[in-house]
Formats: sequence, structure tokens, C-alpha cells
Amino acid sequence: MTIYKNKYGQINLFDDCKYFNKTNDINVSVSGGADSALMLWMIFKEFSEKNIQKNLLVSTMWASKSIRDGMPSNLQAANDVVKYVSSCFPDVKYKRFIYHSDINFIPYQTQEKKTEYKKIKLKEDKKFHNEMQKQFDTLPLHIWGETSNPEKGDRVAFKMDNSREYRRDPGNPFLEQKFMNNRSRWAPFIKFTKRFLSEIYKEYHLMDLFALTESCVGLNTKGLPCKQCWWCNEKYWAFGYYDHLKKPLAICTVLTGEKYSVNTVNKLYENLYNNTSQLFDFYCYTDHVGLNDRIQVIPITNKNKKLQWYKLDFFKNNFIENEDIIIMDIDVDIIGNQDWLFKDYGYDFTGSHRWWWRWREDNEDDKFALSGTIYKFKNGEHQYIVDTFENNIEYWEEYFIKNGTTVGPVNGEQHFVQKMLIDNNTNKGYFPEKMIVKWHNDFSIQLKLERDYYKWSGNDYIENDGWNPDIRMVHYAGG
Repeated sequence: MTIYKNKYGQINLFDDCKYFNKTNDINVSVSGGADSALMLWMIFKEFSEKNIQKNLLVSTMWASKSIRDGMPSNLQAANDVVKYVSSCFPDVKYKRFIYHSDINFIPYQTQEKKTEYKKIKLKEDKKFHNEMQKQFDTLPLHIWGETSNPEKGDRVAFKMDNSREYRRDPGNPFLEQKFMNNRSRWAPFIKFTKRFLSEIYKEYHLMDLFALTESCVGLNTKGLPCKQCWWCNEKYWAFGYYDHLKKPLAICTVLTGEKYSVNTVNKLYENLYNNTSQLFDFYCYTDHVGLNDRIQVIPITNKNKKLQWYKLDFFKNNFIENEDIIIMDIDVDIIGNQDWLFKDYGYDFTGSHRWWWRWREDNEDDKFALSGTIYKFKNGEHQYIVDTFENNIEYWEEYFIKNGTTVGPVNGEQHFVQKMLIDNNTNKGYFPEKMIVKWHNDFSIQLKLERDYYKWSGNDYIENDGWNPDIRMVHYAGG
């Protein structure tokens, strides 16, 4: 038998099961999730390579009135998984069994009456197993691919501790192998977390199988992972992806030169992490070392730009994998909850309004004035920005200094992005002005900022013994 071994554990599939040689009937439960998908692949692989001659049933319980109404259902994902695995091992014979349940299949952690729901769920499970057992002449071995919860530190770090299934906690006496209700049950993965499975997916080049799986039970009616429920967060914790290889929002920064240190970036990351309920990937494009271990470092290897102009590399198609991207200046203070960053504002490009310094736009009767504080966009949709810049780097790095728009020695990146968006008729807009403010230590300048803030946000102050409650981000530098 194949031994699957990595830094998270080891399993010798059927050799580890005391019930396997006691029956000729095997049922494998496939939900459409990543755990059962890998379990099915491993079982088919063993059957094929060892020419195992047993009756094999692949079963799925599908709740037709589930919270997945209007979404791609687990049944579709389960069928896709079974089709993929059977195509890998066409010599393996099996029967397919689908049980349609009428219960409103919402995980009991999200129900107010948990005890009542668990009783309903247990009754429905019993019906499923009774119908499944009718497919065999003898008592089958029932195999399912459930894994252990992450350790508490990881559960807290990935914002999923309060919504977990407690019976899956490490060390909980939940039996891996058990005989109950006239059937043998075996959960070979229950000793391991999903990170054990993640290594196997990668080692055996099964990420195309992983891409078919669905774990989310959230309420996103567009058929996309909600990126908030336990199952989304656990999947991201283990694999770095949500369903269908979706990644979370990426917040991207640049650190180069001597003005700022790694402490500036580390502080920004910690403040964002501690002030949002959402998970995100945080990148730093840098030639410095010493960043927080949870920050994904992209080394600056091509020294072809000056300072903040390296931000433009994030406009390159697939410079990173994430679909939704934010580029953020590192010299900002985070104020209050940051969930607003994750909202869809309806633009192809969303930026911060440079309401504090728009004399040129006002003189030219141009309504769009962009600050470099924060940009949000989809991966690859604005490749034209970096392409135009890299066609003549030195020219554009000096352009807005020479024409008097700004002052040197290094400046103008936000003006260049603004020009590219306008020239390409991009559907562009702003984050709400009330949320992002500029602060200056010069009293007379700050007084003007207060007046401008009122003009554009309707709020009558920025700071008055504390920040205005609408403010979420304060930028101390740039223009």
C-alpha cells in the first residue's frame, strides 16, 4: 500500500484500517469538499494499483433545500470530483448513490436552536445510511474524509475559532474507527489537519482536482466563496486558496529606499489584521529584510524604477495570483474597522480622492483627482498603465516634475496613474471621501484641510479630541 507522508503526518491507507479486510463492501462518502475528494482519489488509486476486488459505492447526501439555493451545489461539485477521479482510474468499478434530503441543511453552528437542529440532522443521517446500506448485501465499511481542526493558535490567527465543530478539535476523543448503528465507520484523516492533505495535493499534482471542490456554506448567491465562513477560512488556512482556487483580497505595499523601515510595514500589517473581520493576503515588494512572517515578500530584483514607482508592477497581469488587489501606501494610520476595504464600489478602478490638493484639476475643470494613498482593481485589467510606463521609464519619472505638477526629486506616480485612467476612459471612482483624510502638522495648512474635508464629505471636522468617527485612514505624506 502507498504510504503518504509529509511534515504534518503519515498514513498507510488500508493497512491502518482494522475493518478493511472484514468486508467486501466499501462505501465512500463524497461531499464535494477537499477532504472527501482526496480520500476518493487515494481509494481509487489503491484499488487500481493493487487490483482490489471489492464492491465500491460512492455516495453523496444532498440537501435540495440547502443554503446553496441559487449557487453551484455540493452535488455538482461532488459529481465533478467523482468524474475526475474515475477518469484517472478507469479500471476501477464502482456504483454511484445520491440521497436527496429535504432538510434545510444549514450547519448547526449557524442555527439559534443548535440542539434541535442536531437532532434533525442525526435523524436525516440515519435515513441516508439506511438507504445507502440497501445497496449492499452485507454490512459495508463506511469511509469519510473528515479532518481535525487546526490548533487553537491558528484558529485564532485565521479568525475561525468561535465557529468551529468542537468534536473535531485535536485531542478530542472522536474515534477514528468505530462500529456503531450496525456499520463500521472509518475516518482516516481525522488525526490530521487539512495541511496534511494540502501537501498530498501538491506532491501528487492534484490541484486541478482541488479546483473542483467546494467547501463554502456562506450565502454568496453569485456562486463564489463567501470568504467568511469557517469552511472558507479553514480551506484558506491550509491551502492558501478558497473554492475554485480563489484567493482573498491582496493588500500590496512597496518598501524601498531609506525613508521607511520594515517596522513601518509590520505596523501597517498588524493594524489592518487587528481591525478587520476579513482574511487577506499582505504583500511587500521590497529590497529590505526582517518583515513579519505572515507578510508575503516579493523581492525587488529588477532595479529599473525609483522608489514608489515600483507600485506600478502590481498592475502587471498575474504579478501576484489574487484577483482583487489593493495597492496601499505604507505611511498611513489605520483608524477603526477596515471591512470597508473589501466592499465592491462598482468601479473598474477605485482610488482615494485627492480632495486636499486638487488645484490643477479645478483649474482645468477636471473632476477626477487621484491620490496615491490607495488603489483597488482587478488583476490584469490595467496592464496598459505599466506597459506605457515601461516603454519610457525615465521620461515618465520626470514628466510631472518638469511640467510643474509636482516637485522632485522623486514624485508623480499618482499623477501618471490618473492620466492613464483618463486617457483609457476607465470606469473609475473613489472610496468615500469621509473615510480617507490627509493630516499636516502646520496649523494653517491643517485648517484648510478641515475646510476642504467639510466641502467634500459634509463632516464638520477631522479631529476634535479624537478622530471623526467616519475616518478610517489617515495619510501623513504624499500629495
